[in-house]
Parts: sequence; C-alpha cells; structure tokens
Amino acid sequence: MYMKFKIVACINHALTLGNEGKLLYNIKADLQNFKRITNGSVIIMGSKTYESLPRKPLPNRINIVITRNKNYVAEGCVVLHSIEECIELCERQYHDKDCYVIGGGKIYEEFINRDLVDIMYITEVNSSEEGDTTFPNVLMDSEK
Repeated sequence: MYMKFKIVACINHALTLGNEGKLLYNIKADLQNFKRITNGSVIIMGSKTYESLPRKPLPNRINIVITRNKNYVAEGCVVLHSIEECIELCERQYHDKDCYVIGGGKIYEEFINRDLVDIMYITEVNSSEEGDTTFPNVLMDSEK
C-alpha cells in the first residue's frame, strides 16, 4: 500500500489551471492559504510548474521536481525522473511529512489515476477563462 498524497490547485469552471507557463489566477488569499498548508511539508511538481514559480525553490518546504529530462537541474530541489521514484523517496524519507502535489496537469493526473491522493484542496474560481493546462476531470459537482 502506497502512502497517500494531497493535492493543492486553483482551477476555474473549465478545470483550467494555467496558460503559457503561468497560473491563471493570482488571488492573494489563495496564495496565502497555499503557503499556510504547505509550509514545512514536501511539495511535488513538474518542471514547468517549477519554472513558473516566482521564487525558486519555495522556502520552508522540500521541493521535488519530476521531469523526464535527465540533465535537468533545479538548485535546492530534489530532481526525480518518474512518479515511481517520487513515491519511493517519499515513502522512504518523508513518510512523516505531508506530501502535496502542486502541479501541473499531467502530474496531478498521474497521482490521481494511481489512486495515490486522499485529500484535494481545490480553489474554484467563478470564471471560464481558457488556458493550455487543465486539471484532470475527476471532480464531481452535484450542482452541475
């Protein structure tokens, strides 16, 4: 049995996360909440999400970047090349910490499809703005 991971995301009604390497929404309260819940924990992201961060690595967190690029370097981060490597490392070294998947769309999808997620912290913005990165269509909303 694998350990369970948590997800943090800000999406809109169309499940859009970002566009051209940037978050669609810069909501102060959402960013403060993200900082509060991930502080002192492990954050897991793809390389595009890492590149989009305004401050690298995010302080007070263990930053894990997953990329297929074997030459990728992210100063101050743990760089891994597969979801499997990430799971193994988290189970071995970080089993006593909360581990948050923070993006992007493909990384979210991998963790969800493998049934590795137990909690999702989702901020939904009342908008249908379009972008090039979306959250996996797994959220069920009885009002829609």
